[in-house]
Amino acid sequence: MLEQLVRHVAAIAKRPRSRLYQVVAVCGGAAMFLVIVPWALGRLAMLLPLVASLTVYRGIEIGAGIATVIAGLLMSFWATITFWRAGRGTPVPVAAPQRLVTTGPFGYCRNPIKLGAFLYFFGVGCLWLSLGAGLLMALTALVLGIAYHRLIEEGELRLRFGEAYEEYRRTTPLLIPRWPRRRRDDT
Repeated sequence: MLEQLVRHVAAIAKRPRSRLYQVVAVCGGAAMFLVIVPWALGRLAMLLPLVASLTVYRGIEIGAGIATVIAGLLMSFWATITFWRAGRGTPVPVAAPQRLVTTGPFGYCRNPIKLGAFLYFFGVGCLWLSLGAGLLMALTALVLGIAYHRLIEEGELRLRFGEAYEEYRRTTPLLIPRWPRRRRDDT
């Protein structure tokens, strides 16, 4: 069943989409990413008062929240623009890039959008509720995002981009950025 789902997602992602369709998809994805998911994760954090009550000096929470919200948004924006320009698509699976993107933030890690989301959700949680809520929101999103990546996205990318994706996967870390290595000329 999982294999069928991966094939279905790959079939959807292969379809070229108009720029208007891509803009609508990005706007919908942004609304989901910026508002709906943080609200749901915040509600979850509120259900766990022990974790949500983990606090430090409020000024530190606010400073950490602002810094990580900005960093997360910048990372996600950079990755989205790179998908748009280099891949001719968006981060949204129904308007996915038509080319394998390995430049920009994708040269440092395979999933800069998940990294950006982790930072953003942590920051929103710190600003909205507490340090504990930020940690819970970020870790929940990270676990769910990595599960989706491992179970669906990797298989879909293998189907669409074959050996090029496998080479990229072997040489680029999933989430923790690494300075890209210079490629040697094997001549």
